[in-house]
Amino acid sequence: MTHPRHAASGCWGSVVPCNACVLEHCVWLKAVVASTSPAALWRDGTGPSDPPLQGLQYQTLAAGEVESLLSRARGLVMVQLVVGWDAGVPQPVYNPLLLHSLGRALRDADVSIFMSKAAGGLGLTAILCAKAEPWRAWGAHLAGFGAQAALVADSAYYKLLIGRMLGYKEGHIHAHIQATSGRLQPTPEVVAAVDKDMAKISRKKPQLPWSASSAAGGSKAGGSKAGGRKQQQPQQQQQQQLPRKLLEASVQRFTLQAAIDTYDEGSSGGMALPYMQRRSAVLELLAHGQLLFVLTNSGLCSVHHMGVSRTRRLGYLNAGPHDVIRSIVFNECDSSILAVSFHSTDMAFPNQLHCRSVPAHSSSFTNNTSSSSSSSAGPWCIAAGMAICEPVAFPGFVEFDEAAHRALLLNVATMQYKVYDLSSPSYSLLYCLPAAGVTDVKLGSSYLLLVREAQRQQRQQQQQQQQQMKDGTGHLLLVREAQQQQQQQQEEDENKGDRCGVSTMVLPLQVLSAVNGMLLRRHELATPPGSQPTLEVLELFGDNLLLKQPLAPFKIYNVLSLALQACSSHESLSSVSSFLHLQQQQLFMTISYHTLTTWNFKAQAVATFEDHELFYPDARHDALVYVSSDWVASYCRPKGSSSLLPAAGAVGAIHLSSPATGRLIAKVTASQPAADDSAEDAETELQQRLLVPQQQQQGGWTLGKAAAAGELSAQTALADVTALLYDEHQHVIYTGSTAGVVHKWAPGVS
Repeated sequence: MTHPRHAASGCWGSVVPCNACVLEHCVWLKAVVASTSPAALWRDGTGPSDPPLQGLQYQTLAAGEVESLLSRARGLVMVQLVVGWDAGVPQPVYNPLLLHSLGRALRDADVSIFMSKAAGGLGLTAILCAKAEPWRAWGAHLAGFGAQAALVADSAYYKLLIGRMLGYKEGHIHAHIQATSGRLQPTPEVVAAVDKDMAKISRKKPQLPWSASSAAGGSKAGGSKAGGRKQQQPQQQQQQQLPRKLLEASVQRFTLQAAIDTYDEGSSGGMALPYMQRRSAVLELLAHGQLLFVLTNSGLCSVHHMGVSRTRRLGYLNAGPHDVIRSIVFNECDSSILAVSFHSTDMAFPNQLHCRSVPAHSSSFTNNTSSSSSSSAGPWCIAAGMAICEPVAFPGFVEFDEAAHRALLLNVATMQYKVYDLSSPSYSLLYCLPAAGVTDVKLGSSYLLLVREAQRQQRQQQQQQQQQMKDGTGHLLLVREAQQQQQQQQEEDENKGDRCGVSTMVLPLQVLSAVNGMLLRRHELATPPGSQPTLEVLELFGDNLLLKQPLAPFKIYNVLSLALQACSSHESLSSVSSFLHLQQQQLFMTISYHTLTTWNFKAQAVATFEDHELFYPDARHDALVYVSSDWVASYCRPKGSSSLLPAAGAVGAIHLSSPATGRLIAKVTASQPAADDSAEDAETELQQRLLVPQQQQQGGWTLGKAAAAGELSAQTALADVTALLYDEHQHVIYTGSTAGVVHKWAPGVS
């Protein structure tokens, strides 16, 4: 369907010369959307045999896609508003048809709009989506990494991810990927990674046409939505709220189910090194499917199969008896475990870190049915694994960004920072940066921040120098005399320091793209008078730069413009030991002594946690506070404890709270109170719908049986806890102790 008046138009002005024509075109757009064939382009994307868009078809594309969203034929669209990388392109924001459609979208109470900024501020895209899942979660995810409608993604992974979220036809998406990334793309591994990530972002399946009744944050009980739309039925509300109510009810009935001892006396003799022959505290816990990885302080990482009715140790993640593992990370892109370790027998390069990837499958360990196996291979990992990067010697380091799937490495031998792509099959190197003169570095999802050595800034001195370069008659002084005056003034400034106000110490900051290492911005951060040019706090969360300098309040800047967004002298922000980023909620959490607090990026406290005092003051909080998408699980001390450090053998409790509100959902204590009948009914229904069948109880630890028989002690399990993990997929809590024992907590059987 071609508009008769402007079939060959070439620019915005020729498309719509007056307001009357704007309305005429909008009527025509709605008619096209209501039809079948012409609107397919705005709904399904361009196909492999479609000719390039031109003329009116190109100029009305964005407006047509928005109209498709408003007609409920699509759940998500991306509209480029500003193109900053090409001055010759007409800015889409001036398209009057698009402006009219955007205005209608703004007035639609069932449509959400996320603004997505390109790296460096070179572009701006509006992501419009239904206030229904999964589109709202998808829109927030796309805006989180700065997706742009007018830029084609580099990798096949992002092309497939964005295409599916936009609702284009699968055949059209694959044809586009093969035309731009090669005929072998997308590989089965890329497709599997996209499927897994989309399911993690939202478990809701897309349904078109979407309806207002399925919108997120729907109508409240006893009220109706704006615009007179049909109120959600109470039965539908009850069905949507039931899973969360059931989960909360089940948490209130968590009991001790199993104990796993990472130390095996029967195999200690076969372990050649002394540090492996003694008990060691649990350092980290990691769960994937039915596999549980337990890393102890000695460097041993045992792997356990957590079956329905029993647990079984498969072996160790260590490559051998001399492989000492210091940290483990799960890579979602290829379902592997990233292990950072050093070789205790490497005398030439002691403490040299090695990083390898091991598939997180039982087949990597199935040859070791028992840790006391007498085979020549021993209990060690049989998977060859793949090296992620070159070895790194101290004081170099390797750190991972699990959300952005990147690894940052500092190699002091070559004085280089290196960034690797964990989503590529071979963990390809993205870029290198010189490390000389860099004092700190932060890798975020979109940006990489470098802090360089402090420099002396002398703006006032330069002004004085310019005044001294002329005498009273206006003639120039001798250059040598001016240089002597400048050197003398500089020496006086260094002796007097910043108090004279002539010179200021500044910290040079460089903001780079985390994707390709391109320099985006340079900043100079002034040092407060009388303080050292150092940073007490430095965190990079999205576009927000969190800073704390000596003798200065806590501040939040925009990382690109260095515009001050918030400034606070709150005591809790002045003594923070750890920061946690809540990316989906656009919030962050702080740990200060025994206190956990949730903040927004205006430095305003939005949640303080009820009946909540962390067991240890600041120490080991990364392992004792676990944040999931819905809950915060933390190890807390009894209320009213006055001592700074807990007494020996003191028993704590596991608190599960809401990260956004701080509401206490449930406690796991040594003596759980009896639940009422309604909780028991909800628990029974949850067991039938969400948990494993209760009939499989033959052998090993069964659901609640060992604890009921007195073979497990909840009081002992909640003492001296050193690590905490909440597995939201299995709805299970794991705790590790100083003795190297892991305890499993799950809803008890009613």
